[in-house]
Amino acid sequence: MQEVLSPKMQAFAGLRGGEEAIRYSLYHAKDFAAGALLGPYSFFNVPVGAQDPDTGVAATAEDTNMDAASLLTAPNRFMAVKICVPIGPSTLTLIPVGSAADGATESFKDDVTRLTWRGLFTFRLLNKEYLRLAPLGLLGAGMGVWGAVSAATTAAATSITNAIVGNGAPSHNEGYRVILPLETQTTFQAQIGFPKAALTTLAPTRIAVHLHGVMYRPEQ
Repeated sequence: MQEVLSPKMQAFAGLRGGEEAIRYSLYHAKDFAAGALLGPYSFFNVPVGAQDPDTGVAATAEDTNMDAASLLTAPNRFMAVKICVPIGPSTLTLIPVGSAADGATESFKDDVTRLTWRGLFTFRLLNKEYLRLAPLGLLGAGMGVWGAVSAATTAAATSITNAIVGNGAPSHNEGYRVILPLETQTTFQAQIGFPKAALTTLAPTRIAVHLHGVMYRPEQ
């Protein structure tokens, strides 16, 4: 489907004096311990180096590329055209078969299945809600094909390994297509919550929100 841009949107998408446009992504990921997820959990609200109120851990560049909380620093502006929500394991470890931890690790696949069929995603720009969507699986991971494999050592197995076996080729069809103009110094926020009831995970989980699009910045 071809999107129809209003004159205001078309004006935003054009270059202003002294600007260049580059393909860019804004991202924010959070690591959650096994247990109840309720939220809502806010994304893009923590810059690099600041403590995340949802996890209690300082965000690094591996978690986010935000320079300021919930806004773009001047004079940058951004046009988001796709939203992706990757969900993956927070840790991958060698686990003894039959142990309590083994059951939790194996159940990660069940956690992901339930997460994709639950959850509410919202996106706000200033005080206006631009998107409200459920379940999370409609937003897609945007990472192409990947999977997990379990390998036992012998018939009398004593260990099991879970590992990512292939990241695949990113698919242009994954993710949820949007047109969201983020002007410089304008607050925005994505949230994920489970308003129906808490969702209990049995394995540590990493949930991220990616905004893919075009960054407009001073020509370099």
